[in-house]
This record gives sequence, C-alpha cells and structure tokens, in this order.
Amino acid sequence: MSLFCHYYGLTAYEEAFEEQLNQVQVCLNQKDLMTHLSPKARLLGFEHPKVITRGRRSVEMWLPPHLKDVTQIITDRGGELALHQPGQLIIYPIFNLRNAQVTVKNWIQLLHEVSQRTLLELGVQTYQKNEAPGLWTDKGKIMFIGIRINQGVSYHGLAINIKNDLSDYQGFNACGNPSIAVDQVGGSISLKDVFDLWCEFFKKRQEFNT
Repeated sequence: MSLFCHYYGLTAYEEAFEEQLNQVQVCLNQKDLMTHLSPKARLLGFEHPKVITRGRRSVEMWLPPHLKDVTQIITDRGGELALHQPGQLIIYPIFNLRNAQVTVKNWIQLLHEVSQRTLLELGVQTYQKNEAPGLWTDKGKIMFIGIRINQGVSYHGLAINIKNDLSDYQGFNACGNPSIAVDQVGGSISLKDVFDLWCEFFKKRQEFNT
C-alpha cells in the first residue's frame, strides 16, 4: 500500500482540520486505475493544545471547573465529547474507502488493530470493550476513535494517551461517561516515535477485508 505519512507536531485544532480537508480533497481526486489498484492512505500525526471537541452525538452538558475556560469546537465526526491535550497523539488517517472497496466496519477494525499492535509494541496490553469504539487497559481507556465518511473518504481518526495530564479527565464526560477511567503509555517516548511506529504497522497491513 502506498502511504503519505507526516507528523506535524503541536498544531491548533482548526489548522489541523483544514489540513485534513486538503488531504480529503486529494483522496477524492484519486480516480485513476493505478490508484484503485494501490490506494494511497494519508496518515497525519498531530498534538493539539488543550481543546474540547464535540462529535455529532454530543449534547451540551456540565463541565468541571478546571475545564470551563477550555475552547470547545463543534465537529462533524462521530462520537461525543473528546478532550485533546499536549502529550496526546492524534492520528488522522485519510483514506478513500470507496476506491479501495473497503467497508466502514473493516476500516474501523483496522484502525483498532493497528493501534493495538502499536501499544503492545510499547508494552501496553489493550482490549476492546463490548465492541465499543476505542481501546482499554486494565486501568482505563487509552485510545479514543471517531471518524466521518464523506463521499467515500474517511477522515478524523483517533487519539492515544501517551504522556498527557490525566487529571484533566476528572469529572469530564468523555465518550458520554463522566466517570470513565483513563490510562496512558507513559515513559519518555516521543509522540513522533509513536506515530512512526503506528505508520509502520499500518503499512504492514497490506490487505483489507471487504
């Protein structure tokens, strides 16, 4: 599989979203035969300043005092509330599912599998919980996922807690659950190194089940 992988570093959410839309347009323009035979995924890595994003299923709700001044942004992704902070790796995989004849279900499962293999390589054992989106450890949720499909192209993506401030989650209604426990990788590994590792595992996943 042909890949475009780029780590942008600490970037405001609005700027990262604009870059996503640019890459979505690139994928929409991939209509030639060679692209169909070897679709090009575009993997974007980011870290965001503290921000709360609201998915299509989210509703206005109470925030704990320490988060009341944090910027909130309404997005077009699936899911509910999400908290992004420095130290959390954000990965936006942009991919033309229609050209590749990949089902949404298999695409989401692939994102889970690649994330799970990456975390295992880092010494973190994870599992899916009752088929809900995201990954958990025995201590709490460590990977969050929310995507949108537009004209067959998937965008938005996933967040992995690496070394962010978990105390911010106290009282926060993450994924519709105000009491959800969270976990992180920890250690000194850089977000870019985790992103590069994630891209390598994605690259090894050459075949999609349709």
